[in-house]
Amino acid sequence: MPGARVLVVDDDRDVREGIAAVLTDAGYRVCVAKDGLQALEMLDLAVPDLVLLDLVMPRMSGEAFIKNVRSRVAPRTFCVVAMSGRLDSRSSPTKWFLAKPLRRGLLLTVVRELCPPDGGSISTQSPATRVNGVSCRDG
Repeated sequence: MPGARVLVVDDDRDVREGIAAVLTDAGYRVCVAKDGLQALEMLDLAVPDLVLLDLVMPRMSGEAFIKNVRSRVAPRTFCVVAMSGRLDSRSSPTKWFLAKPLRRGLLLTVVRELCPPDGGSISTQSPATRVNGVSCRDG
């Protein structure tokens, strides 16, 4: 069975590639985007199960990406985890937030909780059934 699909959105190439490598090794199918605009284009090609989203990026920030997704007529259903090395969780437009630099173990724990690598349903015990207006995948 193919792994769950994760979209990594970050303007730092090393961060994108590092996260992609960790998640690919853990059994996920990973796509990457360098900013919010490219991420929106990718949503038209394939809807991910989870988005790891840098908040501070050129062209389109993570927050602008979230607002754009919310305003679409046919809303997409996926979890969003915000990431930043400049902002803290109080500035996050999402319930889930990871501070950079990312710790591998914490990254994998959060991703596995929200989106099992086998593409199965999110645990019903997960507190992330909704992420600030962007729904999580229900199976």
